[in-house]
Amino acid sequence: MNLVLPDAAICDEKTPAGSRTAVAVVCGMLFLATALIYCQTARHEFVNYDDNTYVTENEHINRGVTLRGIVWMLFYRHAYIWHPLTSLSHMLDCQLFKLWAGGHHLVNACFHAMTAAMLFLVLRRMTGRMWPSALVAAIFAVHPLRVESVAWVAERKDVLSGLLFVLALGAYERFVREPHRARHYAALIFFFVLGLASKPMLVTLPFVLLLLDFWPLNRFARTPQGSGFPVHLIVEKIPLFVLSALDALLTIYTQGNAIQSTATVSIQSRLVNAVVAYTGYLSNTFAPRGLAVLYPHPVTIPASRAVVPLVIVVVIFAIAITLRRKAPYLLVGWLWYLGMLVPVIGLLQVGGQSMADRYTYLPQIGLLMAIVWAADDLGTNVFISLRKMSQIAMSTLAIALLTAPMIAAWQQTQYWRNSEILWRRDLQYGGSSSVAHYNLALTLTLAGRHREAIDHYREALIFDPDDEDTHNFLGVSLAATEQWDEAIKEYKAALKSALAIHDKAPEVHANLAKALHRVERDAEALEQWRAALKNDPKNVNYCAMIAGLLASSPQDAVRNKSEALQAARQVLQLAGPNDPVALDLLAAAQAEAGNFSEAVRNEQSAIETANSQNRSALAEEFRQRRILYEAHKPYRQPPTKAAPIGPSS
Repeated sequence: MNLVLPDAAICDEKTPAGSRTAVAVVCGMLFLATALIYCQTARHEFVNYDDNTYVTENEHINRGVTLRGIVWMLFYRHAYIWHPLTSLSHMLDCQLFKLWAGGHHLVNACFHAMTAAMLFLVLRRMTGRMWPSALVAAIFAVHPLRVESVAWVAERKDVLSGLLFVLALGAYERFVREPHRARHYAALIFFFVLGLASKPMLVTLPFVLLLLDFWPLNRFARTPQGSGFPVHLIVEKIPLFVLSALDALLTIYTQGNAIQSTATVSIQSRLVNAVVAYTGYLSNTFAPRGLAVLYPHPVTIPASRAVVPLVIVVVIFAIAITLRRKAPYLLVGWLWYLGMLVPVIGLLQVGGQSMADRYTYLPQIGLLMAIVWAADDLGTNVFISLRKMSQIAMSTLAIALLTAPMIAAWQQTQYWRNSEILWRRDLQYGGSSSVAHYNLALTLTLAGRHREAIDHYREALIFDPDDEDTHNFLGVSLAATEQWDEAIKEYKAALKSALAIHDKAPEVHANLAKALHRVERDAEALEQWRAALKNDPKNVNYCAMIAGLLASSPQDAVRNKSEALQAARQVLQLAGPNDPVALDLLAAAQAEAGNFSEAVRNEQSAIETANSQNRSALAEEFRQRRILYEAHKPYRQPPTKAAPIGPSS
């Protein structure tokens, strides 16, 4: 069967197969299949892997649509990438759903369903074939490799750029059918620009359009023999290539700090890993087992690892070249797959992954086209033409083919319910890594399961012994289990790692100060609080801790009445006159200076302010201190207190 369209198809509209009712049913089934898999994400949480950077802890995003957020979106990078449309979509989600994770997840699922439906419609118009187009779109929609892109809020850029990519293909098909209508080319440019503003991976779109010119649009057939290369196909895409080049340069610039140096990952390792990844994605297309969120890059890979994968890639390419006239879809599909993966195949290594399921979101479409059309040809020439089968038979066959991947995708989606499940799954199938152990440990820390967290922090340090955050949060969990000496050791290690990279680490200084105070080393604690305040001069908490130690430390050498008064007044200035804790700090400093009448007056003000704010426990604590001041006794903070007096903010 010759699937190449006749030359007339270049300019003449070919009526696609299938009635409007059948098309509507297919689109409805694609939406239903997507909903069946991803409706469960309405109950999912945000995960602690990029969701915080993209949404939950990003004040430009989580406040919804604001003028300040729009300016930031347009002129600053977001997670090492300039993708303002993706940022805007997250802002809109926060405007609609606040931080209800289910809403964000369901928007991802809707974008994915629309992409699958549009893919079916575009392929049907390009090829004139109904059921192969439907099968490609259906496998794309339900394949387990899609789960990472859809069930991960931070991967909004995948599903949003995917929809715009398919819309651009549709605009291009209209332009080819009606080449004298500039509005279709304008629509192509419009969707392409929006796609680049969603995710830079769309820089390969002009290359994909050239492949579609070969098949199914058959624009290479310019002579009776179909020979020669029509240069005008390149010329008409020059604006697209220019946009791709500009976006590629912008991406390299914005990702500068995230791109691994060749000293970290050698050129040989990158090339070997790229070849291995190509066959790895191919394998996962047919047998998606053991999928994980992170596949750690081995950094050093022997060249021998690439031999078999390279043979596979070359053999498939050779077959596709040999059959390019009888089965052009093989060459188009294989080059689509190879070409679209180039930006993420690791030649410019960003992050610590060797490959990622999400990277297949658009490249796999090419593979699916080649596979489905090859199966259709096989069925025509050897068994029975799929085109002559009844719609009922086609539907039955499609359901049989799609049931297994749907079940697998449903199960894979469950692993994204929360961070703990996700990272335990990753450690089981992705392999041990500093990222997996650290993120699982952080999840356990936030859940108060510190002893479990400690083990995973220590595992993470085996892979990355100088990581600031791992040392810092290991210190947090050690402090929570009252292993103070070990906590101090980890905080100091975190401080050393931090100061080797940058000159500011206020949170680490603060954590170290708390631990030192807890073991009655107040002089050292005061030094760390001052370092934290130097890093963050307007932080009222750090200023309050300094004032508290200077006024109420049980160690005589630490207290300083004049400095305590100065620090307390600074706290009152930063926190405001209606902050009860600031008033309490001023009273403590005045009592240390021997001015007990003023101390009693300010402590009474602190009590009244606390009561007006319904903070009865704090008011009772202040009453006990007022009794001391009335007896002309200063307050001495007990060493068992986790930290000095702090402000209400």
